Amino acid sequence: MRSVVSFDLDGVLIQNPFKRGVGPHLRAHVRAGVELRGLEQEEADRRIHDAVSAAVAVRMNRGDLAAAYDWDVIFSEVARGFGADPVPDVAGLVGHYCAVPETIWLLDRALATLDRLVDAGFGLVATTNGFRRYQLPVLEALGIADRFERVLAPDTTGFAKPDPRILAGVAGLVAHVGDMLYHDVLVARRLGVTAVWVTDALPDELAALPVATRTGDPGFAAWFERVRDAQPYRSAHPEARPEDLVPHHVVRHVGEVTPDLLAE
Repeated sequence: MRSVVSFDLDGVLIQNPFKRGVGPHLRAHVRAGVELRGLEQEEADRRIHDAVSAAVAVRMNRGDLAAAYDWDVIFSEVARGFGADPVPDVAGLVGHYCAVPETIWLLDRALATLDRLVDAGFGLVATTNGFRRYQLPVLEALGIADRFERVLAPDTTGFAKPDPRILAGVAGLVAHVGDMLYHDVLVARRLGVTAVWVTDALPDELAALPVATRTGDPGFAAWFERVRDAQPYRSAHPEARPEDLVPHHVVRHVGEVTPDLLAE
């Protein structure tokens, strides 16, 4: 059976258009609501951010992780709360901003890494908590959609990381690569496959070591204990044990993810 590697997308392989395009567009739309008129932009955006965060938290706290990433529903709810008009179709905004220069891009070494793994005989899937209808247009615009056999997302599977059911049915899965401990490492650990954590915060003294030896170095345990509890989404997963969050490998960028590392 062919070995399959799963990749997270945002912050690992790509920059999506939410940071520079879709997000600012949606905030500008909501700022027109009657409840926000007359406020300074910074204050209005703070209130929008807090309302969005609260809507996400409600869904996560009730265990509906998939719904926590439905930006059409969440921003529509927030817009109504501030007296704004219904928000534009978010997937349509994604498609628009994919064509705007310097709004989306491939991260360094991403394409070379994917091609190296494909050439070595690995199958690839993308596993993302961003809805497929938001992510696929970005992959297509960046020219890498065809590298993936499947794009697994909450709107197509009904589940979100770290729920292992998002990857149910992927035969031959050997590893998952991602940048979130409480999403990516945790889901890999729950599935019993190799967890590769991508973080540019890796200290220089650990980065200087061979990738395969880093997590076994005494310095890793001390550093990891300091940074683990400051990672995003900790509060949403109180059931996660410390040992569930320890990656098998840690890399600064996907260029360090090699066929030999995944074959160990």
